[in-house]
Amino acid sequence: MMPKKIDKQRAAGTADLLRERFGLTPAEASVAMLVADGLRYAEIAEQLAVSSHTVHTHIKEIHRKFDVHSNGRAAALIRGLGERE
Repeated sequence: MMPKKIDKQRAAGTADLLRERFGLTPAEASVAMLVADGLRYAEIAEQLAVSSHTVHTHIKEIHRKFDVHSNGRAAALIRGLGERE
């Protein structure tokens, strides 16, 4: 499988929207973007140099702020924001 080419400017704009519309912290927005890219908790933890427990805590807050109960729903919401940008 070929890695997705990430448009960094678009990703930054989506992260900004997540912070503005949902009140995510910068760390939560970073985790949310990686969830939307399909990364697992351990992969997110490694990429951000934090523990998997920290990732889990951020994801619980993301779910609460988005009013969703799964990473799939959160990812769909994030991808939708990125498409509208």
